[in-house]
Amino acid sequence: MSKSRIENKKKKMQEKKQTEIKEAKEKQTEEKVIEEKVIEEKVIEEKAAIEDTKGKAPIEEEEEEPLPLVKKLKYAMVILIALSVIFLGGFGYNAFNSRGHMFSGKFNSFDVLEDDCAVLNGRYTRLPVNAVEGWYAGGKIDENGNRIITDSGKCLVWLDSGYFISLNVEGEENVALINKMIETTKKYDNGEVDDYEDTVYFEGQLKKLSYEDTVAFREGFNKLMTEWNSNADLYKTYELTLDPNMTASLLHVTSIIYLSLGIVFAIVSIIVGIRYNKEKRVVNNQ
Repeated sequence: MSKSRIENKKKKMQEKKQTEIKEAKEKQTEEKVIEEKVIEEKVIEEKAAIEDTKGKAPIEEEEEEPLPLVKKLKYAMVILIALSVIFLGGFGYNAFNSRGHMFSGKFNSFDVLEDDCAVLNGRYTRLPVNAVEGWYAGGKIDENGNRIITDSGKCLVWLDSGYFISLNVEGEENVALINKMIETTKKYDNGEVDDYEDTVYFEGQLKKLSYEDTVAFREGFNKLMTEWNSNADLYKTYELTLDPNMTASLLHVTSIIYLSLGIVFAIVSIIVGIRYNKEKRVVNNQ
């Protein structure tokens, strides 16, 4: 290749490079101009917004419109009526379960004519006890497999009607009394004595046994039937327990509270109802 051709080629390459550098600079300048223009437009918009808000009161957030008085009264009346119904319903429940003796301080004796546990559940009653076949829940089991009760437990009571029922026993004195009855009952079953202990009355509320107590009650009853070598179908059971903690005095107090609160809420609901009707007429006439 001749020297002149080489120099021409170098010259063309240099010119091409210079052209590329020039185009790059022009492009960079053009982008910078566009960027400055965008910034300038933003500044103008912000200034215009500031000028537009001058002399105007600041925009306040919209507050929720307060609930009209007539609606407040309506809601209050509904709540008061519901509370009145609840407490008067509690009073009625006590009146039914105590057979009207919630203020007399005494309960009706246990009615063996009603076989349905659902009917007897919740009833306040006076349970006659003189034959107890043993403890089936509570306390501890000793090394001989006997259940030892010290201050509380549930025992299997054999009623004069031939039914079996559970009794929840609380307190060392009552536990000692039941232990004596269990001993005498076992002797009677074995023909060692001619009669049971004197009848003792326990007062309280009949409650449905929990699942665990139901299982234990049935196991205790079936164990007794095995000892007697008897058919369990010949005997009937109430899967209920008498809770002596629900006393006549407690029933008396709760009934007074239920009745008093029921009446108070009923009176207040009437007053609120009268005010509600007045406000409603005013709103309708506007």
